[in-house]
Amino acid sequence: MVNTNTLAQLAEQLGLGAYLYLGKGIAKGGGRNLKSLLANAFEAVLGAVFLDAGYDAAYHYYLDRYRALPSPVRDENFKGRLQQVAQERFGETPVYDSEGARVANRREYTSVVFAGPEPLGTGHGASKQEAEQDA
Repeated sequence: MVNTNTLAQLAEQLGLGAYLYLGKGIAKGGGRNLKSLLANAFEAVLGAVFLDAGYDAAYHYYLDRYRALPSPVRDENFKGRLQQVAQERFGETPVYDSEGARVANRREYTSVVFAGPEPLGTGHGASKQEAEQDA
């Protein structure tokens, strides 16, 4: 349960963005729709279920909501899937070579993924994690 996009989708399912207590600046800047904040909110709800009702209740609470997501959302952890395939086929864990650069007023990252000496793919994103996921 480490994919921010999936956790954000689960939070959106529950409408958690409306309940976030935010400062004026981040609220005006669309903070209620930030994936990282939504993901954190869902993790907090799941933690509360765990503390109140235990592991089994939290597990089923998560699983019921996860299964209700559309399939493409559930399968978007490409980095994890690549790791599985690379270990099966090459016996190696993929290695990412990432670089960041400033483009206009924002940061852009490029990442190349290798399994052995050969590059398997290249990706771009607003964060290192996004670029690696895209690669």
